[in-house]
Amino acid sequence: MKNDNKETLIEIKDILEEKKGVDITFMDLSGIHSYLHYFVIVTANSRIHSRTLSAEVSRKLVEAGFNTRVTPNEPSGWTIVDAFDIVVHIFLEEERDYYNLEYLWADAILPGVASIGGQTV
Repeated sequence: MKNDNKETLIEIKDILEEKKGVDITFMDLSGIHSYLHYFVIVTANSRIHSRTLSAEVSRKLVEAGFNTRVTPNEPSGWTIVDAFDIVVHIFLEEERDYYNLEYLWADAILPGVASIGGQTV
């Protein structure tokens, strides 16, 4: 059975911080999208770092009861870990600036340090 999404987001944040992910952003899409609940966006400092982040996040999501699909796109510098309710976007810095998901989904950004389920994210 799936963990509470908010609890899982906190665990994802902890993993990304532990593995030195940069500029972690959380977006709550539940009010503006019919089936996506959360985006997590993070910058990796290399392709190897991106693979490490995606493997660790995917492992945690599976442990939490999510079915995940990892879509690495080495040439684009963008990896997606899709767990349906939670989608984690891992970018290299240049690609994150280029695709600028924060701008496209600006209404969904959780401002500053967000509180999720009573815990700081």
